Amino acid sequence: MNHPNWLKPIHDPRELRRVVNLIVAEIGKLNPPPRFLAVRGTSGTAIGGAVSLVSDLPLVVVRKEEDDSHAKHYGTVQGMRGTGGYYVIVDDLVDSGNTVQVIASTVKRDHEQNPDSALRTECIAVILYSADQIKKGAIDIDGRTVPLITPNYPR
Repeated sequence: MNHPNWLKPIHDPRELRRVVNLIVAEIGKLNPPPRFLAVRGTSGTAIGGAVSLVSDLPLVVVRKEEDDSHAKHYGTVQGMRGTGGYYVIVDDLVDSGNTVQVIASTVKRDHEQNPDSALRTECIAVILYSADQIKKGAIDIDGRTVPLITPNYPR
């Protein structure tokens, strides 16, 4: 099978294991440590589920409310109950940043409407799992600069 590199971890178990271990290693470097992961979409859920299993961090899934756009509509949050504090977004790539912004805004909105935790909910990093997306730097989320992390994915 020939898949784009960003889908390869979903279809190749060895690649999934490798990518998940790299992401978990990056999460281990974060200070403060995150309390949960947030993802969106099919590939985000597949990768995020594996990262959650290995890292022992709960997984929060932001689902689309409308199916006509991947990144423009707020959706629903699943898995947020009892979760709060610092978190990491795991995403395939950051092009416009819309998906990351929607994940962060939806998690924030859900936490404010259903404060199961007294902890302030704040994204502390975005980790990309696409080998094609070698971007360094940061992204603005809620007026704060959040690091954009791409683990060293040797090909």
